[in-house]
Amino acid sequence: MKFPRNTTLDQLKENFEVVFCSQGPTQRGWEGHYLECPECNELVQRSGCQGCKCGNIFIDDGMFRVVVENGEEEKVNTYYAYKKQQ
Repeated sequence: MKFPRNTTLDQLKENFEVVFCSQGPTQRGWEGHYLECPECNELVQRSGCQGCKCGNIFIDDGMFRVVVENGEEEKVNTYYAYKKQQ
């Protein structure tokens, strides 16, 4: 099963182990596999160039950049996702 690019926390938990990572970026920058938009609650995978459905979060993997339009980076929850053990 492939990791979805955009999803919700509940949908991700159906097929993957999900672990909370941080709220906002850490001292080392953004961590985790997914960022959760505080406005639309959509999870955005941290690879590739994509954004959430409301346009608040945009990830440009080529430039190693995460843009939070409303400026509230500290409200963005990040998560690690792992394939469930069989």
